[in-house]
Formats: sequence, structure tokens, C-alpha cells
Amino acid sequence: MTARARIVASALAAGLLVAGFGGGLVSGARAGSSARTTAAAAPSLVAPAAAASELAAMWRVREKALSDDDVAALKRVDTGAALDRDVGLTLYVKGLGTSSLRVQRHLGRSVVVVPYQTRYPISFLAFVETSSELLPKTQAAATVGYETDTLVFAKSAASEPWRVALATRQLGGFGFTPPRQLVYAPPAPSSSWISPTGALRALAQFDQESVEESSAPSVPMDGGPWTTGAYSAFSSEGPNGITDNGGVHRVHTYYVSPNTDGVYHFDAMGADLVCGAVRANGTLTPSRPGGYLFQNPTRTNWGGWLAPGRYSVIRTSELNQVCLSIPATRDNGIDVVSGEYDLDEWAATGAHSTTTTGQLASIRATGGQHRSAHSPLA
Repeated sequence: MTARARIVASALAAGLLVAGFGGGLVSGARAGSSARTTAAAAPSLVAPAAAASELAAMWRVREKALSDDDVAALKRVDTGAALDRDVGLTLYVKGLGTSSLRVQRHLGRSVVVVPYQTRYPISFLAFVETSSELLPKTQAAATVGYETDTLVFAKSAASEPWRVALATRQLGGFGFTPPRQLVYAPPAPSSSWISPTGALRALAQFDQESVEESSAPSVPMDGGPWTTGAYSAFSSEGPNGITDNGGVHRVHTYYVSPNTDGVYHFDAMGADLVCGAVRANGTLTPSRPGGYLFQNPTRTNWGGWLAPGRYSVIRTSELNQVCLSIPATRDNGIDVVSGEYDLDEWAATGAHSTTTTGQLASIRATGGQHRSAHSPLA
């Protein structure tokens, strides 16, 4: 189990009769009440048992939409960052004339985390033990408990359906005993040194400083797969500047978009958990005068979104859905508890080059998109 998983596990294990975490939508719209304060309080708009039923129903529908690479169905069940990521990967593989290799997975042990909420928008958190999202390459990857998915469900109004707003994952099972009862979760804590949105912006700034190779982060971040390891911005992108054997100039700009993605804040039995998304815009241009970027006919050079041809500039849209643990004091560093393993790019566009005699900037043998060992095209 990773250090991030242990933080969640130890917090939940301390309160087996509580639904683990509590919280609500912090930004993008006004959050509902997170806890009952008096006997006369308005009834909650979602109960823990109803949330558990919604998880079970949504899991079947969403897993089929993912495995079928069904864009229309995904638009009915996803929103925000989850929608961009899931549809983006689907369009990527459709452009390559293949499939994503996503498979329908079993719903293993699950825990729903439901705050007491009396105004829309409302939300709840779900932890699900399951198997690999992609076609398993090993027996272990096909086994429930290979990974734990952390999903944020959101409902913007009474007339709107529940949708998955964020979907992150970490390797391994819960690492804790699930609660024996479904009860409303406590309100989220309030950090004395950083806000939930500020924590996500700190990760975006950390990513920016990483690709710019700054000497030290402005806000301390704990080391782990999504900060300094295999799925970090620097590992995925490399440094800003000249890349690809000197042929391409690359610039990435990282940011958060609370109005698009929401910022979800939860209590982890005293730990402070925030879920959201860090986005990035990438701009790639030829580094040499008169050069161009070439997309080959099979679209394997710069990704399935981009039509074949010569380009003077390629622009990428990227994101990483994450959950962060905020420590009590700044000195301990923010910890990324869970994130994504697959393609961080979800769209690409470009401007066609008018040159007919210019120098080819780069042909990329491994493709223009960024991949991890978990990628369907790794």
C-alpha cells in the first residue's frame, strides 16, 4: 500500500461506525449544509442508503459506457473533469481506428461517504475495490482489489441526474475495514494555512515549477507517484523548452478551473481531503525556422485527435484528477492520495503549416501523447 493509501486507511480505520469521509462541493456553486444541527433541520437531499444504491446502479451503466467506448452514453453519466478524461480517451482511440481496451469491471467492496446536505448542488464520495480499468495483462490486475477507485458523485439540481464528476484511483485495496453502518459523515475540517482550492492550486504551481525546473516548490508537497514519481508532471512532460532531439519547442502551463471541475472537500476522521483536477495547456512548435510538425496517416505520431498533415503549432489539453491530503501544518507538505495512471492528454488541435519545403521538426517513434505503463497503447 502506498503512503497515500495509508493516510486514508488509518483515518477510516479509526471510525468504523462512521461513513469515513464527509464534505461537499466547495466551488462552482453554493454548497449545501454538511451536517444536521438541530432536530428541526431540513431533511437531507440524499441519504447514505440512497447513495449506496446510486453507486451500484451507476457503476453498471458507466462501466458499460466505458468498455463500449460510447461517447453518447458517457455524456449522460459523467461531468466536468471525468467527462473530459473519459470522452477524450475514447476519441483518441477512435482516431487511431482501435478501441481503448477498457473492460467492464465488477463492483467490489464499497464505502459511500455522504454529508448531510439541504441545498443543491449535492455530492458524495465513493470508494470501490475493483480490478484494472484496462484489459488486464496479469492475473493480479484482473482481481478485485487490484486497485481502489475513488469517485465523486454530483447532482446540480433536483431535476438533474447524478453524474460522476471525478474519478481517481490508487493501487491496492482499501487497507481498512469498511464501516458496519451507513450514517451521515461529519463536516470537513478547516485548515488554518490553506484553503481547499488553494491546495489544488499549490499542486498546479508545483507541476509548473517542476517542468520549469525551479529550485524549490513554493508550497511543500510530499513525495509520491503524482508529485515526484512515475505519474508526475515532470515525468510525463519533461522540462519546458527544446525537446525531441532539438526539433520541438514545448511549453506547458498548469492551472485549476473550479467553475468547470468543482473542488470537493472531505473529512478523513481529522485528516483534510480535497478532490479536484489540475489542468494544463500545452503548446508545441518547431524549434527551427521553416520547420513543421508532422502527423502521419495512422495518427500515431501526435495522437488520435489530430488529422494527418503538417502543422506549424499543436495545442494539447491535459488534466489529472486527484485527491489531496492537507496536513495540519504547512511544513509537513500536501500529499496526493490518489490520481490517474493513463493518458493525461484529452484533446489536441493544431494549425496546418503552409510550408512545402521546410524541415521536418520531429517524427516521434512512440507517439506525441504521453503514456504510462498502464496506458492502453504503452
